[in-house]
Amino acid sequence: MSVIHNLNRRSLAGFLLVLSIASLIFVSLPARAFAAPTGPNFDHVLTPNVADSTGKTFTTSQPLTVLPASTGGSVPALIGWGGVGIGESMSDIQTEMMTLNQLGYNIVRVAFEPTCTTPPDSGILGRYDAAKLGQVIDLAKQYSLWIIVDYHGYTDLETSSSEQCWLGFWKSLVGNFTSSYSQIIWEGLNEPHMINNADVAGLSSAYQALINEVRALGDTHWIVVQSMCSASCGFSDSNMAAGYPIVTDPLGNLSQGGRIFISLHSYMGYQWYSSSWNNATAETLAQEFHNAVVTGMKTTGWPALNTEGGTSTGSQVPPDEVLSGSAGYSVVSFHFAQTLTNLYDANAPQRINWVWWVAGSWTNTPGAGTLGSLQCNSNPIGWGCLLAFAPLGPPIPDFTISATSPSAVNTGQSATVTITIASLYGFTGTVPLSDKVPPGLACSSISPGTLLGSGTATVSCSANMRGTYTLTLTGTSGPLTHSALATFAVNQADFTVTAASPATVNPGQSSTATITVNALNGFYGTIALTDTVPNGLNCGNINSTSLTGSGTATVSCNATTAGRHTLAITGTSGSLVHSTNATFNFQSNASQPSGGGLCLSCLLPTLMTTSVWLLAMGALIGLASSIALLNLRASIQLAAARRKARSLSQRGWLERT
Repeated sequence: MSVIHNLNRRSLAGFLLVLSIASLIFVSLPARAFAAPTGPNFDHVLTPNVADSTGKTFTTSQPLTVLPASTGGSVPALIGWGGVGIGESMSDIQTEMMTLNQLGYNIVRVAFEPTCTTPPDSGILGRYDAAKLGQVIDLAKQYSLWIIVDYHGYTDLETSSSEQCWLGFWKSLVGNFTSSYSQIIWEGLNEPHMINNADVAGLSSAYQALINEVRALGDTHWIVVQSMCSASCGFSDSNMAAGYPIVTDPLGNLSQGGRIFISLHSYMGYQWYSSSWNNATAETLAQEFHNAVVTGMKTTGWPALNTEGGTSTGSQVPPDEVLSGSAGYSVVSFHFAQTLTNLYDANAPQRINWVWWVAGSWTNTPGAGTLGSLQCNSNPIGWGCLLAFAPLGPPIPDFTISATSPSAVNTGQSATVTITIASLYGFTGTVPLSDKVPPGLACSSISPGTLLGSGTATVSCSANMRGTYTLTLTGTSGPLTHSALATFAVNQADFTVTAASPATVNPGQSSTATITVNALNGFYGTIALTDTVPNGLNCGNINSTSLTGSGTATVSCNATTAGRHTLAITGTSGSLVHSTNATFNFQSNASQPSGGGLCLSCLLPTLMTTSVWLLAMGALIGLASSIALLNLRASIQLAAARRKARSLSQRGWLERT
């Protein structure tokens, strides 16, 4: 029989009163009064001791559930990487999450392909698998990472049937995982496409339906709504803020506990900016993205978590590409990503959250391996290993590294890079410097090889082949490692050879071709000139068989018979060889004979190129001239006859007299 049944009625009433008071006292104590575990929520068992009037002591227990305090208005600071596909092996996903944790990031974006439509990148990220998503969420817990669950679709809102399918899918998914982990963020749609790419009202309606559905399930996780301009919107770069959906949260506004993030994916596609592909354009575009996000936060009332962006240059390859593929980058596109990161980190009063792309093992980038853009052992290095960002916690002593890219040089010439180490937050450590030299580039040792706190060092490199070479420079101090890139542009010092073909001459006559050599890219070597004489052509020596840099030479040739002959002329300087041809034409009666007279064959080319009307006019003039000459001759002959007649007549008169 229990102790409580041995109490009399008065004792029982007293016991219950004391127990009630004791319970009230214990329950009203602040949570820190108990040696309770920490976390978002937990159970604690109270064990009050109660004594009755006779001095007897009784013990009972009462469970107490402690719930997390309201986070109304509290926005987590989040930075991390996405592109982790649910189709990857669990070992790869674990490596990716562990690396993010070690590098100071606190969020990962895990994507799967859409269920209701077929995307253009189907087969890359993997199909949705509830069991595997549960394992991935557990890994995020293990490494203390927030996790974005990314439905990586595009066209799910283009038809009513696919939209209903999309809403049904999310209802099932959220229902399965709403209680699994407090640091989940639902990303309804990766980059929404609409039939009308300016239909913000339609996009808002679809997202509002999703939010209402999720909240009706009792779920209170953060939800991301994507800007229409994350895909292809009908707004200019300067007006991207117009693409954000306008939604409300049944939980209230931000200060009341609403949990909505807005997002804008940010890239610099070469196909759109090829005519001005430079760092200045990159900075302008980064500023426009930042302005759009700031304006979007004001107009929607929600904070930003930009779930994708980076260095991808789109469907075309820029001339400054460093690494190809989905995890690749160029010099200008990296400058864009770094500038945007700096703007987001420095935003006040709170930094703008960002998640860059891509940290998955599925990429086609050479050397990217499991970590994609975060692969720091490749050559060239992944761009995520070059990215500088503000740490999430209190700043610790650190350093930055930067490198200048020298002006272009010719093959064989040396160019020098200056490496700069700058101290951050009082850093005074020793920084050994190292480099990763790409094939084809030869470099001296870095001097000095170690810097203390801050300072500069140099390294000189050259190449024997024309091209662009990327040198990776790394500074390390204990657990701190930072890298920078230097680009070497190497031109080929070269020359050209041309020859002017001489005019047509008669067989037996000599004609002269002029050979011209022009230097390119500062070439100043010695060029040896030679010729290859065909059968039937007789040539003298080239008058200058050796030229330095630029210059001219001549060669004279003749032939005994009519015909066309091609003389091959070659210029050689070391491994550089260039050739050209000069044509010699020999034709009988090609020039006016030395005895004088009209050379019709010489005039024939000119006559053949004269216009028809000129020929006709010439013929008429010739005919008129001939008639005039005949008339003149007849007149002269007639006058002569008359003079003769008068002379004879006069002679006869004299004889008669």
